[in-house]
Amino acid sequence: TINLPIGKNNVLKQKLLEVVSTDEWTINNLHDQEKQPRPPEVIVNEAHKLVGTTRSYNVVNYNCEHFATELRYGNAESEQVGPTMVETKRDAFRRQSLVR
Repeated sequence: TINLPIGKNNVLKQKLLEVVSTDEWTINNLHDQEKQPRPPEVIVNEAHKLVGTTRSYNVVNYNCEHFATELRYGNAESEQVGPTMVETKRDAFRRQSLVR
């Protein structure tokens, strides 16, 4: 059985250095070559509207990368979860259904 993080999360506003502390971090705008980013003021306004709200979280279908790309490009996508992960999740659910 594979236990995937699924649930609800509150959207918070925090300073980057409060979150990462001394860990390394990078800005990853890989899709900028193929997609037009939304204007910064649109991204910031959308993000501010979401602060204090509760969002669904699912490591496969809607994770933090989905959230970030939705704000930046207007479309939720994630390259963190490839076809293998989706296939593994599907297979796990099939096995659970067969056991019951």
